[in-house]
Amino acid sequence: MIKIASLFFLGLLLGGCLPAVGPASGEVASPPAEQSFVYQPKIHDAETRALAAYAKGRLAAKMGDLEAAEVFLREAADAGPARGAILLDLAHLYLRQGQLDKAVRASEDALIEDPDLLLAHLFLGDVRLRSGDLDQAVAHFERVIEIDPDHEEAYLNLAVALARGGETQRAVEVLRDLLERVPESINGRLMLARLYREIGLTVFAEEVYRNLIAQFPDFENAYLELSGLLEAQGDWQEAVNVYRLGLESFPDNPQLRHLLVGVLVREGRLPEAQEELRILLAQDEADLEAWRKLGLIAMEQGDWELAASGFRRILAEQPNHHQARYYLGSALEQMQEDDAALAAFAAVPPQTPFYGEALVHQSFLRQRRGDAEQARALMETALALEPERLQYHFYLAALLDEQGDFDAALRTLADARRLDPRNQDLLYRKGVLFGKLERWDEAVQAMRELLDINPRHADALNYIAYHYAETGRHLDEALDLARQALALKEAGYIRDTVGWVYFMRGDYDRALEYLEQAASELPEDPVVNEHLGDVYQALGRHEEARRAYRRALEIDPEARGLKEKLQDLEGL
Repeated sequence: MIKIASLFFLGLLLGGCLPAVGPASGEVASPPAEQSFVYQPKIHDAETRALAAYAKGRLAAKMGDLEAAEVFLREAADAGPARGAILLDLAHLYLRQGQLDKAVRASEDALIEDPDLLLAHLFLGDVRLRSGDLDQAVAHFERVIEIDPDHEEAYLNLAVALARGGETQRAVEVLRDLLERVPESINGRLMLARLYREIGLTVFAEEVYRNLIAQFPDFENAYLELSGLLEAQGDWQEAVNVYRLGLESFPDNPQLRHLLVGVLVREGRLPEAQEELRILLAQDEADLEAWRKLGLIAMEQGDWELAASGFRRILAEQPNHHQARYYLGSALEQMQEDDAALAAFAAVPPQTPFYGEALVHQSFLRQRRGDAEQARALMETALALEPERLQYHFYLAALLDEQGDFDAALRTLADARRLDPRNQDLLYRKGVLFGKLERWDEAVQAMRELLDINPRHADALNYIAYHYAETGRHLDEALDLARQALALKEAGYIRDTVGWVYFMRGDYDRALEYLEQAASELPEDPVVNEHLGDVYQALGRHEEARRAYRRALEIDPEARGLKEKLQDLEGL
């Protein structure tokens, strides 16, 4: 602290011009009539010179003239008695200039002048902490506590330094000491909870957070951090409880409510999440994040109209909200509003992360409208933009498959295999495509390659079994493979394969058992109904065979061979 010499001197520093005072009477002396003058004081005292330099230095620093401030403060430090405090001001000035080394030296010089200068220890402790010199930081903060045992900031910084140095137990003890001396220290409690959390003592952390909430119910961070801790532990319901407790104290806090929505969505409690979002929108109709979440939940629930209205609301406020535009297109696509959906997807610009997916959706919509060439071009563009996206290879292969270009689909899958040579879905699709080309040996080889990777792949087992049944070859192996597949995956189409293998083996009773159940599970499958008719025919149950064949024809009037089978039954 700088000692002020006199009110007279203060007047000078403030730029005033006091009149001369007569040495004897103290009365104001009038200047001679023929001239006027301004009093020019002469400062001879070292202390007053130091004070003047200090005032000029502070003013220069305030005005942003740091070089001039340095000169004046250095002059004040050299001339004045309060050298330590001025050197500390100089250290802060150096820090503003980015001259860390000079700042440290000035602070250390201040401590030479006054070893108990608390602010100098605090300053150096902070600098050492930031630079990673933890031992020095600890020493300075401990000295601050020796000087002022109730200095909250010193305890907090000391705990941080110890924790960073791996001395977590000492850090905990420091914070406990602080709370014994300053029980009302919210920051001390908060840091203690964080430290417990960091070292894995989550039970203690939770206890500290709950005590904070109990004693300081208006401390928002306690709710946020406790809920975050509970979420990290997977205690979702308790996290919900804490968020709701926080909202009792802060009903208008959007952050707490948004976080609550996140947990509710995570837990699949979508109606509750929707209700919280409606509260948010009632508080702030312009909360676009609430609209976005409401739209996504509506999509999850299949409420496409509500989803579309939410995304339109966002776009009305932010036309460049490309995520909302992409999701709007998705909702419109589900609503069969293909023109509007195409327009939405086409408006997603290339520089956004949604562009590739928008191209994929446009491709699907073009294919649905019968524009095969444009659909293919769009999908190829998406793949060219992101050639490492395995899913895009699958999409293009599926599109080409649907268009009947099986060779091109196979080439696409072959190109994809470099990305993931052991991808099971890729190998399965490859085998199916070989089958569509009637390249059966290659189809079976692809499925066996898949089974080498995953012997429990039910669909690959089923594929080989059905192929062997259709060709009447390797029926013992076919039965074994089909039964393995059914044990792994209880499905009607696999049950049909087992029944068909039994049929081809001539075991019609066992075949009937499986095929009747398959037909009950897949009543709209023409092949299953035809197989059932074949078994009834083989067993001499001609009327049931007719019904099964007629059912198959109703489902697929173009099915090959069914009309002939019915005609053969007419005379029976």
